[in-house]
Amino acid sequence: GKYKKISGRLVSLRNGKKNDNKKRKKESSSGNESDGVSLHLQTTIKYHLATDMAQNWKVTECDEVELGLKRIFSSALGSSNKIDDGTDCAPSSEWGVIENARGESGIVDGEIVTSTGIYSLRLYPPSKAGLKLSKKKTDKVKQNSVQSILSRSHDKAKNVPLSPSSPFFQKLGVSSLNGKPLVGMSSKLRQCQKFVEIVGKLVDNSCFIQSFKQISTSGAVQAPPTIRVIDMGCGRGYLTFSLHSYLCNNFLMPENEQKANCKPGLTVQTQGIDRRPKLIKEINGITDDLGGEFSSLRFIEGDIGNTGNTLFGDDSDSDSIAKSTLDILIALHACDTATDDSIWFAIQNDADIIVTAPCCHHQLRQQIDRHFTKNPDHPLADILCHAIYRERSTETTTDA
Repeated sequence: GKYKKISGRLVSLRNGKKNDNKKRKKESSSGNESDGVSLHLQTTIKYHLATDMAQNWKVTECDEVELGLKRIFSSALGSSNKIDDGTDCAPSSEWGVIENARGESGIVDGEIVTSTGIYSLRLYPPSKAGLKLSKKKTDKVKQNSVQSILSRSHDKAKNVPLSPSSPFFQKLGVSSLNGKPLVGMSSKLRQCQKFVEIVGKLVDNSCFIQSFKQISTSGAVQAPPTIRVIDMGCGRGYLTFSLHSYLCNNFLMPENEQKANCKPGLTVQTQGIDRRPKLIKEINGITDDLGGEFSSLRFIEGDIGNTGNTLFGDDSDSDSIAKSTLDILIALHACDTATDDSIWFAIQNDADIIVTAPCCHHQLRQQIDRHFTKNPDHPLADILCHAIYRERSTETTTDA
């Protein structure tokens, strides 16, 4: 029941009660509040082996911040419900006020360093602890330390595989010019970052990349190596653009280095496939606008597993090509049996890396529904009689 940690902040809260409209108008007309907004000292008190407590205290004057701090610590000295000025104290834990054998609360003193001064609190010995907060002047050393904290010089940018301010993110409507995700696109940005991180490790650890690095250092002559990616059911291409940009930035050798080393550089070719012609036209327009590394990224219209003119289908001599290409097939959340079609397409074309995540499970769900209808005495009847459990069963089986 003893204090473990106390944190707080000043917040502006709006009164959301409909019945208080008239009261808010009176207060706003008198100048006390504006549109029902008031300042509060919001505190969270964490106890040892007890439930956390949170409470807000209304603040109208700066002195009431100190009064709120007094309320927080009043229960530490064994106060019941009121302190000296008759105001309510902070709530105690469900164990009540816990004291040790000598009647001490376990807290000796406290100090709050701000940009304007230092607030000191003395709680020991209890006979001299009057719960008085005295404001001291801040010396130059502590004032400089406070200013350094306010400057946030310790903040570090997150180490992410893709820059959030990348032009393709802006074109796709994921982030703004300064890299901030647009409304509703934060999860999409995190998904793109995590996706390229996973696939990037698969590519970097592949035998193709390892052998390419060895050949590059030895100086042996070889055919121009290529990483080829096909994204089945690419949709608007968020992940397709992300992976293509990541591969180009991490594995593509600049032309000046190719000329200096007299070696063919690794190239990246990416292709997205989707059934919607209007969407394909839109995202191809984005690749044309971006240019540069995205000139080798194209989107075509077609059905999964039944599309001609793919990157993998252009091999005239598969034995010679296989040593100079790394083929990657992606099929994420392809509906119904489209994931199975994508896997079969990858197997037929000897893809080196297959990245899939099943989505729908219509086929299995229909089979289980029919089987349960014909066999009501099935050993799992008590489970399969519920539609939600049949759905989860088909989902687990599909993912497995």
